[in-house]
Amino acid sequence: MFGLADVAAWIVILNEHGPLAIQSVTLSMTINFLARAEPTDLICNAKALRLGRRLAVIDCRIVSAGNSAMVAQATCNYAMPRQSN
Repeated sequence: MFGLADVAAWIVILNEHGPLAIQSVTLSMTINFLARAEPTDLICNAKALRLGRRLAVIDCRIVSAGNSAMVAQATCNYAMPRQSN
């Protein structure tokens, strides 16, 4: 689930910042495991809470396919690369 949240957060940043985001790196991530996941696919819904020039904060909510109850929630912080002038 950690990897799923990390990749989903990075895709949100890539969608917003374009090719510059390829060089962004994970600063920190906190994941809260809320329930046992069913033995099926997992779906991660990721949303940007803040997309700044130097920092991005992304909220990720993970559910089992076919079930709307959250099994995990993660907050991902990414460092954005310096922009050349």
